[in-house]
Amino acid sequence: MPASDWTALANNLRVIYLNLGIFFRCQEEANIAIDDCPRDSSERPTPSGDQAESAERTTQDMEGDKAEVPLN
Repeated sequence: MPASDWTALANNLRVIYLNLGIFFRCQEEANIAIDDCPRDSSERPTPSGDQAESAERTTQDMEGDKAEVPLN
């Protein structure tokens, strides 16, 4: 295999490793948050105006944070 193939493979493995780390860290935070949430949906507070808008913006921002790997 040419050297560029090994470089591309190494870059892809690095990105996978980083994404798995982010995924598991977010899972741990989500599990903690789920444990703190009320079980019954009637007990949950409903976000109002600014909170709902802020949550929507955060989701849109996260969708734009995808890692891009240059292809060699």
